[in-house]
Amino acid sequence: MIPYINFSYKNKLLSKSYNNKFKQFFKSGRYINGSELKIFEDKFSKYLDNKYSIGVASGTCALHLAIKHIRNLDKRNEVITVSNSFIATASSIIIGGCKPVFVDVANDMNIDCNKIEEAINKKTLAIMPVHLTGRPALMDKILKIAKKYNLYVIEDAAQAIGSKYKNKKVGSFGHISAFSLHPLKNLNAFGDGGIISTNSKKIYDYFYKARNHGLKNRDSCEFWSFNCRLDELQAGFLNEQIKILDKLIELRIKIANFYNNELDGIVFVPKTNIDEYHSYQTYVIRAEKRDKLKEYLNKNGVEALIHYPNPIHLQKVKGGNFKKYDLSRTEKYAKEILSLPLYAGLNKKNQLKIVNLIKKFYN
Repeated sequence: MIPYINFSYKNKLLSKSYNNKFKQFFKSGRYINGSELKIFEDKFSKYLDNKYSIGVASGTCALHLAIKHIRNLDKRNEVITVSNSFIATASSIIIGGCKPVFVDVANDMNIDCNKIEEAINKKTLAIMPVHLTGRPALMDKILKIAKKYNLYVIEDAAQAIGSKYKNKKVGSFGHISAFSLHPLKNLNAFGDGGIISTNSKKIYDYFYKARNHGLKNRDSCEFWSFNCRLDELQAGFLNEQIKILDKLIELRIKIANFYNNELDGIVFVPKTNIDEYHSYQTYVIRAEKRDKLKEYLNKNGVEALIHYPNPIHLQKVKGGNFKKYDLSRTEKYAKEILSLPLYAGLNKKNQLKIVNLIKKFYN
């Protein structure tokens, strides 16, 4: 079976440095809020060319804290986003005290910038574009709309570490950006993890306290919050991995380009435009007879998955409410999308097997 994900190549590259880092960690006796975390936050800020970053427990925590903060600053409560994302995109908005407003996606499966303005009203607080699968949203258009209506921009960059739009890193455009460090991400912890980034000192100061119960220091609490810290050990491993992040992304892009060249015209492939640097955290095709193709690949030794089969607005979730506009593309694409194996270390033999099986299925 060709698995959907395999960490062996990456772990082999880093096993020595991981072992050394664990020994240092074990000897240090500092497991929370130590020097490794601060080093990682500084490295991440430098990587994005942002001023500040805060490590947190997950990408969901990052989004939730971002929404909670801007809601505390403003009486408006609607956040415009998309429904074809992971459930955390919407849950963070609702738990943060706001209402998701879903607009449709464009052909690239990111937010359709032509649909945003019709969803804006006096209650609109923010636009939260999702850089789905690692493809950057059209941030220049989004920022222009946000400026016109005095809206916050929160980048849901959970899947897009290393991506660029017009040669500028995703996560460096909005007021706040939220990243996931989940094991399936291009920069991954050994478990859950996340990080928030911003260029605002005021926002940074809030997140610094909000991730740690609202504590100003060990004995003084300024506001109610919760434990949302990134562990010291995870930060240490991430400090090693970020050194080779760009190399790993280039390997992913090379495989994605091979898929694109081989499958174009057979299925819809995620080609990039000139302004986009797509990090391909997920390689998603759109295919006729998707379910039968998935079954065929699985039976023939290829693990293919669907991200995500059920748009958020169709989930049967109790509590919270949302507003939606026409989501016909979102619903159509949900029936066509299929994620293929793509990871550093996926050899050419297996790449050929995957594309040849797809060609055979349609022939």
